[in-house]
Amino acid sequence: MNVPCSTASGPHADTLSFVLDESIGTARARIASWLRDRGAPVRRVDDVALAGSELMTNARWHGGGPIEVSCRMDDTAITLVVTNQAEPHQVPAPETWAWPEEPLARSGRGLGIVKAVADEAQVIRGDHWVAVETVFELDPTA
Repeated sequence: MNVPCSTASGPHADTLSFVLDESIGTARARIASWLRDRGAPVRRVDDVALAGSELMTNARWHGGGPIEVSCRMDDTAITLVVTNQAEPHQVPAPETWAWPEEPLARSGRGLGIVKAVADEAQVIRGDHWVAVETVFELDPTA
């Protein structure tokens, strides 16, 4: 896996990277706080935090090895990447992400939620790892 594992620091750092070794709720709050500190629009902070929570949950439940999280922000977008050691075929292509056919299904909504809130998503596959990269465009008028 090639996602950096160090946390960028300082008030103007443009990348937050860490290995998930805490609760998903704590990691979600960490991402949201980091984005708020950089002036990201509230709506986008909520979208990134929600997508991050879903992707980290999927990585923890269905993947293996360390879960690496990277979030970067520039003037036009926020990019969130969640990487874990999983077999490449385990994550379906984003164009297939949807809600479960059974409305009362106990699971199966995570990738559909990510697809609904992100502007772009792609799955990057290695030999024994998978990364999901999501992009959230920043609206300059927000």
